[in-house]
Amino acid sequence: MSKLKDLLDNKSNSACYFIADIAANHDRSLSKAKDLIHAAAESGAHAAKFQNFKAKTIVSDYGFKEIGKNLSHQSKWNKSVFETYESAELPFDWIEELKEECKKKKIEYFTASYDLDFTKKIREHTDIMKIGSGEITWHNHLKLIGELFPYVIMATGASNFNEVKKAMTFFQRSKVVLMQCNTNYTAFNGEDLLTTRERLKCINLKVLQTFSENFPEAVLGLSDHTLGSLTVLIAVGLFNCKVVEKHFTLNNNDKGPDHPFSMDPKAWKEMVEKSTMIEKVKDKKSDVLNLIKELSDQKDEIDLCMGDGLKKVEKNEKDTVSIQRRGIYAKKNIYKGQLVKPEDIECLRPHLVSSFSASDETKILNKKAKFYIKKNSPIKYKDLE
Repeated sequence: MSKLKDLLDNKSNSACYFIADIAANHDRSLSKAKDLIHAAAESGAHAAKFQNFKAKTIVSDYGFKEIGKNLSHQSKWNKSVFETYESAELPFDWIEELKEECKKKKIEYFTASYDLDFTKKIREHTDIMKIGSGEITWHNHLKLIGELFPYVIMATGASNFNEVKKAMTFFQRSKVVLMQCNTNYTAFNGEDLLTTRERLKCINLKVLQTFSENFPEAVLGLSDHTLGSLTVLIAVGLFNCKVVEKHFTLNNNDKGPDHPFSMDPKAWKEMVEKSTMIEKVKDKKSDVLNLIKELSDQKDEIDLCMGDGLKKVEKNEKDTVSIQRRGIYAKKNIYKGQLVKPEDIECLRPHLVSSFSASDETKILNKKAKFYIKKNSPIKYKDLE
């Protein structure tokens, strides 16, 4: 029996469910992906989560070259954004082996899809779908997921309350884990205390309370990219967070985009053990706070994590709104006077300020092109009548 499905079906008062986000940390090695599954299971994870995408259906090489690469965590990448995503692709034919490996280790397998065709195919392998924060305005994808998947986990980084509210309308038939998230992925081991404190100021864990009040049917979750376990302990102990996702790596010093801010097995195991201790006393707020202070090296930062409860794009997410969300691009040459058809467009990252958002996809259909729009270029407001 799936612990996650049981949690979603019954909203049971079971222990917190921990998802090890393998993300790109497999480094395109199937054996390493399996090693990560083993280590995650041994460290107390309940699930190993992967990501399925093709670089060409998630990012625009043209778009990222137009804005440059000096934004957020991508500024540290050695390759271009397109090449980095290309090197992180997970072959679709790994799925059955990864599922089997998870089954052997008695943890759940599921994935996040960033491709419409992959989303349809993945349904044959699992009925759980994770939605990354950057997909929140790609309404056509959310609609498809809501039609296909009875269990949905949605992260909400770099978004505002109205965007979350709109996204939730697509899951009338699905059970949802709604995750507070901050999409600044620049944390790294050894960063100075001031940087860490500024990061924690943007976590805004009181948003979990806002979600609870406005979406009582959802299970609360936290998708976290900070160092350590402080935010997790607070979310579990004070805000009834039932699902936690953090990136998982074998070694923070491995080369790759996600390793620096991921948790290694030792830190992960400590987080799970501490969370279990917190859950035993969470009926008393004073006991929870005292225990968090006792367990955490960051006890002086507890108040920083609370925030104001207003779901919004935080100040350290300003860049990620563009680089993780999708805009509308020309899939083929569109000529002056031509009416825009579905086959003429595709939704890719980044969303440039001057161009249409993925949420505008249906609005621009059958609009007339004022100018010639070259294949692969973003479709801008000025381009259509």
